[in-house]
Amino acid sequence: MTRTENILDKISKRGIVLGDGGYAPIAEALFNNCDVDAFLLEYDSDRAGDFAPLRNLPAGKRAYLGIISTKNPASTMGVSSSSACESRAVSGATAASNTVV
Repeated sequence: MTRTENILDKISKRGIVLGDGGYAPIAEALFNNCDVDAFLLEYDSDRAGDFAPLRNLPAGKRAYLGIISTKNPASTMGVSSSSACESRAVSGATAASNTVV
């Protein structure tokens, strides 16, 4: 069984934003202290910040990046085609591993 943590659930509740800004201020503590196998992270708006905090993801843990919004298609962060989506996903993976994927 894989255990995950949906970070969006902790930031937004019933459409009310409980926190704002990127993952940088919480990334190191979050990724290293949560006893889960993977994180579900929202990266479909400017509010999420850049991918730099993913460098704090420990080996053996995974991050699933939500890069396309289903609620607001206009806020897909420049992802307008499958190749743009792939490029954005590779950027996130590169930030997490410091290697080209």
